[in-house]
Amino acid sequence: MVNIDRWEKDRKQRLGRHYRLQVVRQNDSIKDTAYHYSQRFAYDSTGKLALAWFDYKRPGGYVPGGAETIWYRYDERNRLMEERHYTGDVIAFFEKIGLDISASAMQQENWYRKNAFAIESNLRNNKDYFSTQYEYEAFDPEKHLPLKIPIK
Repeated sequence: MVNIDRWEKDRKQRLGRHYRLQVVRQNDSIKDTAYHYSQRFAYDSTGKLALAWFDYKRPGGYVPGGAETIWYRYDERNRLMEERHYTGDVIAFFEKIGLDISASAMQQENWYRKNAFAIESNLRNNKDYFSTQYEYEAFDPEKHLPLKIPIK
């Protein structure tokens, strides 16, 4: 049996990659790959998470739920304002727009910053996504108090 669950960090101690491989033995002669994927993370120039994507996964294999790529957008006050969840083969998408997707290039801290315009302009034009948008409001004691905490 093989069970690898490795989280790699960049030079600034931010998550850079999550690699997962699990092969289980069903009986003495049969092995099955339960998990096999690699997810990468890129950051904008201010250090905020900008993009998370799977750079490969075993066809037909299990990947954590949700989209294959998530693009994070922030407002002028650095608050998360939107997550766009895309499906499809993002590596093919990156190759199509001419991004350097070699492992050595993507491990560089400035990879997202160098490619941000190409990534963002192409993701904006891609209609294959769903979006979660966040709204913030100032704390108002009249409206928000008393806090009701459920008791189990």
